[in-house]
Amino acid sequence: MAALLKSESSAELVQQLVALEDLADDCFKDLELLRVPRNLASWAALTRLVQLIEPTIEKFGTPYTREFLATIINAGRSGSLLLEWIRKHGSARLAPRSRFRWSVALERTAAQAFDLAHNYEVFTGCFPAWHRDRAAAEIVAPRTVRFTWIGGAVGRRVSAFQKGFRPESGERGTAIPSSPVPDTPATRDRLARVLETCRPSGPRGFSYPEPRAYHEYLMPFYERSLASVFRREDSLDLGKYTLSTFKSLYVALLAICATHEILCHWWGKGRGKYPLNSAVIVREHADWVDTLSRLSGQHRDVVEAIVDDLTFPVGGPRKPQDLLIHPFVPLDAGSRLLGILPHFPLYSRPDENILRTCSYISPAAYHAASQLKERDMRSDLVSGLPAHVAFGGPVKLPGGNPDLDLILEDHGSSTLVLAELKWIRKPLSVLERCDRDEEFLKGVDQLRRIEGFLSGNPEYLFERGKVSRSMSDYSEVRYLLLARDHFVWVDPAAEYPVIEFEAFKRAVCKAATLHDALAELLEFEWLPVEGRDFAVSFQVARANGVSIESEIFLPVRSASPLHQAP
Repeated sequence: MAALLKSESSAELVQQLVALEDLADDCFKDLELLRVPRNLASWAALTRLVQLIEPTIEKFGTPYTREFLATIINAGRSGSLLLEWIRKHGSARLAPRSRFRWSVALERTAAQAFDLAHNYEVFTGCFPAWHRDRAAAEIVAPRTVRFTWIGGAVGRRVSAFQKGFRPESGERGTAIPSSPVPDTPATRDRLARVLETCRPSGPRGFSYPEPRAYHEYLMPFYERSLASVFRREDSLDLGKYTLSTFKSLYVALLAICATHEILCHWWGKGRGKYPLNSAVIVREHADWVDTLSRLSGQHRDVVEAIVDDLTFPVGGPRKPQDLLIHPFVPLDAGSRLLGILPHFPLYSRPDENILRTCSYISPAAYHAASQLKERDMRSDLVSGLPAHVAFGGPVKLPGGNPDLDLILEDHGSSTLVLAELKWIRKPLSVLERCDRDEEFLKGVDQLRRIEGFLSGNPEYLFERGKVSRSMSDYSEVRYLLLARDHFVWVDPAAEYPVIEFEAFKRAVCKAATLHDALAELLEFEWLPVEGRDFAVSFQVARANGVSIESEIFLPVRSASPLHQAP
């Protein structure tokens, strides 16, 4: 049978697929880890992630090989799903902290649970996509469903771009703060002195007194690193605190996490075994707040609010998103004991993550912050424009028409660009993606209305001093959608070209004319090409006797499942 969207499927086929979905949804019920005391199970889940992340670092390097980034993202999502199962369906019993010890039996149990969560995480994308007509499904064997995403070859290029694939000749940016601490004699000497204070704690653990001087040594490096990647103003109001306040606390958190990660690494090298019993930093909530307040210089009440916002939700209206977003994991009944795996804060996008959290806990503050996105995009672009490109905007248009966000004019090549700016938060789930797609596509209608007005009033911008001549006098007039973080392919022949913001900025800044930049961009070579820059294959995920085949993006060379782009 052919792959069909849900809207194209017969009632009988829909019933079959929903039955398979329901069966897969019960996959967690027989997990042994759910019979382990709840806090020990959560600690074991985090420790299992170390066993997956550290070998990836050893094999591929860090911080930003494609394999490492895929692993940390997959670990964050699948680990979050596993922790949610433990929270909802795990044992009500709690173990004393002294039982947080790794063993062969606990390793086997945690590995089985993570593998199932990693498989089932694929189900949480494919079936919702089918329900929303974003993927077609076909039953290819008993209890086996193959999903194909709509969009075809061009859609796969866009999807690959959003997963971090780039043309070989293109520029690569991680959008994640790089490890900023220099490998110098001074750094090595300071670290060696901290290592001298470490003491064994059982066969696979160690402890050390708080190395406050080393934390303070690291903080300026991380402060500069975050400043280089944060894309919003420090004064941005997030409700209970500003982005500047959050940044200062996160710098302190990164110093603590970086210290612990490197100490674990060198302790493992010296002893021949990674210290799994100590890989997760476990502290009382009050201790976290006191330490972060002391290092960051922020008031304790503000620090407590930020720590709570970074804590994996265990109840209430907030839904757990990802361990990269909520790195603090409660390890008791009242969230007074918190564990954190250092890798997640170190390799996250903290500015975007706290804004996502803000959207759930402080909608009014998030809405106000969102209103500034177009301004920030415009400022970012304008700051690097070459002298031959003039800029303007935003411009209010009459008659209920949308505002025109950006005007770029190049006198030499007689080129005019009229653009809508769209900075849409990256979706985490398929349902979010559907909503973000619809939000983005509103820009097409906005451009259509803008073009309709300006085509009928070609003197409007000139008469108001926004451009240097009537629109009818330019050799080239282009209406564009400029997108940051998330975008949807729109057929440029039928509608308007969509250009990714960073690609547009680079092209305009290096081209001799605006016309030349547009000519280059409209070849769409800034998008990766299948078979050259990435590959797509159908791979199988299994849960509770149900198998699904889904499209997986991976480098042209093969990769293991954990290293594939999520």
